[in-house]
Amino acid sequence: IGIEIGEDSAPVIDQCTIASCTCGILVHGYAAPTITSCTAVNCHEACIKVTGNCSGVVSQCTFKDCAEAGVVAGGHAHTTFKHTTVCDTKGCGFLLVGKTTIIIEDCTVEGQHVNGIQAGDDSDPIVRRNKVNKSQGSGLVLHDRAKGTYMQNEINDSKLAGVGVRD
Repeated sequence: IGIEIGEDSAPVIDQCTIASCTCGILVHGYAAPTITSCTAVNCHEACIKVTGNCSGVVSQCTFKDCAEAGVVAGGHAHTTFKHTTVCDTKGCGFLLVGKTTIIIEDCTVEGQHVNGIQAGDDSDPIVRRNKVNKSQGSGLVLHDRAKGTYMQNEINDSKLAGVGVRD
């Protein structure tokens, strides 16, 4: 793990670079960090994983070349992602599981990826004003019991559906 933020901590992390880790940034517990202008590349799982009851803001970051997903949000996480770019993942740009209520706004998913934003389980995100380009699968996928608010998103050149809804 490149950076681990847990318990009740609320650090400000600015302009960091993390490379070649299992997980670039792990946020868990009740942590509420502010992470800005950071880059995580070549992570064997996720570039950033938010879980537990964490919150905080991730802004103006770049997550690239991650195996599982650029961003994995699970548990009851309610982190906000703004103006962040996810590119060239082997899985999803954003993978939402559990009962996460994250906010994804003004972000871009591009390059190699399967699904741009995939919301499953009981996730209930707010997803607005994002751009998802050239998904190998679907730009936005909702499955299982996922809910959420999705508005003003731009999805271009997906090989399957622009928006896919399935059981």
